[in-house]
Amino acid sequence: MKLIEEMKLPAVTALVIDDYHMIDNPAVSRFIELLAENETHNLHIILTARFTKVQRLEELELKGYLHHITKKPSSLHRRKS
Repeated sequence: MKLIEEMKLPAVTALVIDDYHMIDNPAVSRFIELLAENETHNLHIILTARFTKVQRLEELELKGYLHHITKKPSSLHRRKS
């Protein structure tokens, strides 16, 4: 954690983890939560998943550490002209 706390990124950096729902390890989720709460300057964490596995989703969202984007059914329909 000390390395992460002292990390200085010179430019905006995105850590992307695709298919996050396939990771079956609570330690990984805790690590991602720690990264988010640490608020490392210039670090954005992007997780893509078919379903949400983050235990503290609502809490992290309320604190502003997380932006949960869902696929709404209305977004699948094309508007008629």
